Amino acid sequence: MANAHVHLEQARHNEVLRSSIPDTHPDWELTVIFYSALHYVRSFLSGRSVGYSADDLRYDMLGHFLKLEREPQIAHNFDILRNLSYDSRYKCRSMSWAFQQMTVAERALKALKTRVGELGVSH
Repeated sequence: MANAHVHLEQARHNEVLRSSIPDTHPDWELTVIFYSALHYVRSFLSGRSVGYSADDLRYDMLGHFLKLEREPQIAHNFDILRNLSYDSRYKCRSMSWAFQQMTVAERALKALKTRVGELGVSH
């Protein structure tokens, strides 16, 4: 299983990728923002003393573990980003919808990064 540092590096890597996505592809920006958040969350949980396994850190389980860790702010912002990514990929939302959601996604990622930073995950 990847450790906290490896997940943090992947989150940063995804954010660099995001900067190279053309403005004409906001659906993919939303997806990359979500995957950045996913790795910030995995970095946080990997560093916990509870010792989550690789299976525990599947993205469909992360919200559950964040609630166990009593981190509703992180869970809430993670859910926002997961839903935006899902909707842009699988519900085939319009590009105008995706553009409109970018502010929401950026705000959620910033709040998530701020909170995991307060908990010791540098970003």
